[in-house]
Amino acid sequence: MMDDIASLKWVLLGSCIVKHPNCEGRGRGVRGAVGLILYPVPNSVKFYRVGVFFPTYSRSYEDGVRLFRTAGEIRTMTVI
Repeated sequence: MMDDIASLKWVLLGSCIVKHPNCEGRGRGVRGAVGLILYPVPNSVKFYRVGVFFPTYSRSYEDGVRLFRTAGEIRTMTVI
């Protein structure tokens, strides 16, 4: 099933602010994406959930939702 990684769909469910673990409240943090990783059901328009993703702090990663804003699309999907 996982041989065809290009078939995976990354679905944004939301976002949150992630701060550096040693920051103790200082700094604004970075916005990170939270969502599901889906794989299509063969011969169907439905999907299986095969994973999740969530943010971790990285100084070089300033906006975890940027890719969804620029390259994403809004769709209705059925997850079984």
